[in-house]
Amino acid sequence: MSDKKLLARAKDVSKHYTMGGRRIEVLRSVNLDLMEGDFMAIMGRSGSGKSTLLHILGCLDVPSSGTYTFDSLDVNSADDDQLSRIRGRAVGFVFQDFHLLSAQTVFENVALPFLYNKVDRKVVHHRVEEAVGRVGLSDRLEHRPSELSGGEMQRVAIARALVVQPRVILADEPTGNLDEESSREVMRIFTSLHNLGVTIVMVTHDKEVAARAETIRVLRQGQLEREEAAAGVS
Repeated sequence: MSDKKLLARAKDVSKHYTMGGRRIEVLRSVNLDLMEGDFMAIMGRSGSGKSTLLHILGCLDVPSSGTYTFDSLDVNSADDDQLSRIRGRAVGFVFQDFHLLSAQTVFENVALPFLYNKVDRKVVHHRVEEAVGRVGLSDRLEHRPSELSGGEMQRVAIARALVVQPRVILADEPTGNLDEESSREVMRIFTSLHNLGVTIVMVTHDKEVAARAETIRVLRQGQLEREEAAAGVS
């Protein structure tokens, strides 16, 4: 029996939007338990609801119906301050398009989360250098995004997600804009982080990328269909 602790739970979560007077169902009665230390891949075709589910898991969005709890907090009834604390301190986000500030150095980009979390300057320097070292870019601290490859930019984004020492990293198509070699390097980093106990949820359409996770969940037309073991390649 697993001794992992429950970190987050989605129960009968549905999400819909109204566009032009028409109701669009994105998620339908999704049930998902996320345990500390999990490495989960969520797969599905474009429009299946993958990114919407990831946004709900990261408290960037809330369900239309059903319940979502994060670290025992009922997200549906949480106030803006509580949700902001989760997003700023408990969740690290990695996006397909990196979301780096072009005028800022690697150090400054990785330190951005501390703009919202008041932390001693010495601690910030230590945390940034540690996070950048974990992704193998210690010699790039003063470089700007235009001086980096796509793979290096995504590694900076991973360092920025790590720097607040989050409870979970949520990655939305983290290899989507990368070549094959850069994708392998990014996935090696995720695997090493998972081996250190970091909880990771990754949305991807790439079966080879998903195979690096422990488990794969498949979304089809807004419904989470099944769970299967992945290869967990190191």
